[in-house]
Amino acid sequence: MKKKMKAPAPAQDITPEEETSLREMLLGDMDALRKQAEEGDLVAISMMATRLYLGLDCDRSPTEALKWAKLGADQDEFYSQFVLGSLYLSGEGGVEPSDAEAEKLIRRSAEQGFDRAQCQLGMMYLDGRGVEESHEEACRWLERAAKQKNADAQFLLGAFYMAGDGVEQSDELAVKWFTCAANADLPIAQNILANCYWEGRGVKRSVPKALKWKRRAAEGGDPEAQYDMGLFYASGKGVIQSATEAAKWVRLAADQGHAEAQVELAHYCYDGFGMGKSPEAAEMWLRRAAKQGHAEAKSDLGVLCEQDGRDEEAASWYLQAAAEGFAEAQYGLGALYEEGRGVKQSDAEAAKWYRMAAEQGHLEAQNALADLENKVL
Repeated sequence: MKKKMKAPAPAQDITPEEETSLREMLLGDMDALRKQAEEGDLVAISMMATRLYLGLDCDRSPTEALKWAKLGADQDEFYSQFVLGSLYLSGEGGVEPSDAEAEKLIRRSAEQGFDRAQCQLGMMYLDGRGVEESHEEACRWLERAAKQKNADAQFLLGAFYMAGDGVEQSDELAVKWFTCAANADLPIAQNILANCYWEGRGVKRSVPKALKWKRRAAEGGDPEAQYDMGLFYASGKGVIQSATEAAKWVRLAADQGHAEAQVELAHYCYDGFGMGKSPEAAEMWLRRAAKQGHAEAKSDLGVLCEQDGRDEEAASWYLQAAAEGFAEAQYGLGALYEEGRGVKQSDAEAAKWYRMAAEQGHLEAQNALADLENKVL
């Protein structure tokens, strides 16, 4: 009979040979792995659960992952405990969602030293899922995972130190953990670290280092970093000004649903900045941003509709943005009421909306309100 492998120790104790073996199991032939698991190989069982849960080089199947995870968890195997706990958190695989069951399994895995379980347990303490909410306990578990080079935990711990939440506030320690996560190629950490260098927060200010990390984050797919890189190229801030590069980076962020980038890209489309002019494309991007509740996008849609003679639609967009306190939309809506375009003419309504915008310092609204009051007099 084939000798069964012993379940590996948690990550910090894995030898290079064991790591290679595990990597082969995670990415190797699925049929061979299944055969090993069916023969009772505990490592193969845990890898089956992991691969099926994550969909690693196979079709994702929470239901089948559940079967293997239960088998491994019954033998106190920490990978399987983590997968099974995660299924109880999400309610996938046919299990009834249970934070209590998830906490029990994930804690057992975390106590055996599994960094991903430690990170997850920290997040459960943060959200109060299956445990009493405690940011101090969250930080304790995140630190245990962070010390094992778990990049997600390192980033979260850095954020806690930056905010002074659950730990004593320390910009220096925040930067330390952000740097660890950034060096592990976590884009969101790279972006935050870039901001720290830009502001000189917790570290000596350095524009070159800020741009280095900002670019790495953008290249890694972080939408906030991509948007910032676009703005840098648009303004020539820290880089050689380039409309083409600006449009490229802003488009990448917009494609990921970044509302501010979608509005910025709409302006580029309308003005022909870094691309050909296209009012149609501008309107499309503004609608995407407006769907996310972006007030400026709604106001800009009002402008486009008004320019196109769609006054009723313009009034609708202005009203949505004006109700959110956007001064430009309040001014635009006031003008429609004064002229009776798209709405029933009303000097009273016009004055109301002009006044709201004027009180926010909108100069054109202040002048329009003064003219309207003089006309009434």
